[in-house]
Amino acid sequence: MVDLTAVLQPDALERVLDDCLHRGLIEPGRIHARMDELGGPGRPSIRALKEMLAVRGNQLAMPLTVLENKFLNILRKGGIDEPEAQVSVESDTETKWRLDFAYPGHKVLIEVDGRRYHAARRRQKNDMRRDNVMNVRGWTVLRFTWEDVVNDPEYVLDLVRQALGIVHLV
Repeated sequence: MVDLTAVLQPDALERVLDDCLHRGLIEPGRIHARMDELGGPGRPSIRALKEMLAVRGNQLAMPLTVLENKFLNILRKGGIDEPEAQVSVESDTETKWRLDFAYPGHKVLIEVDGRRYHAARRRQKNDMRRDNVMNVRGWTVLRFTWEDVVNDPEYVLDLVRQALGIVHLV
């Protein structure tokens, strides 16, 4: 990962970092240790990697996907406080559900659906069931696709603001 900082543009480095974190191929703590070993004046490109890791933090139970990080970047740029990530809630059975993002104080949950994890028919059925149960429990459920996040960030920001009761002044 550290070596890639010298040859990849920041956007590509971020995609590789997120994919490796999500797959469990790398550990932030080990990357930090290696950067400390190598990060002298001859390696200025390491700063971008340090900033990317700082934004992601080490507290997540499961690393965020590329799409989840893109979504958080939209919120940051839009001046919206970040939601809790990878939130675990009781399901309607004996198990728990993992929500991508939640604003518990507002009872708003947000799912970002990449094709990779949400394309299968069974997964879609489970997602609908969870959405219905959470709606009955009084939560507002927002669901965004890859296309929404990548191609229409204003739509994403507008709906999140509405769900949170934030009036956007133009």
